[in-house]
Amino acid sequence: MPPVIRHRPLVSPHTEPTPSYALDPKQSLAGRTRYADGEQPLDSIIMSWLIRILLTGAGIVAGWFMPRDQIGYMIMQFVVLLLTILVVSVVILYFPKLRSIFTRSSTKKLD
Repeated sequence: MPPVIRHRPLVSPHTEPTPSYALDPKQSLAGRTRYADGEQPLDSIIMSWLIRILLTGAGIVAGWFMPRDQIGYMIMQFVVLLLTILVVSVVILYFPKLRSIFTRSSTKKLD
């Protein structure tokens, strides 16, 4: 029977107590960002909700083209999400130029 290796804790018992705003190492190792007192940072909450909303919309559009239980569904959902981000970015980037084109063409029609 192989010997059992016991790991020592990463924090020595002689360290200062962690403040309530410090990240909990057990939670961060598990992939979750939470503070030691159990609170989750506000920016993490906002980003998770934003990503969840965007992926839900992309999932609806991807569902038009393939069933959800098919193997490539998540890839299709991600591609739709990237295309959505691309289109929104291009519209935001070129909005001043598009607005000037449309306002210029509407004023010519009125003259």
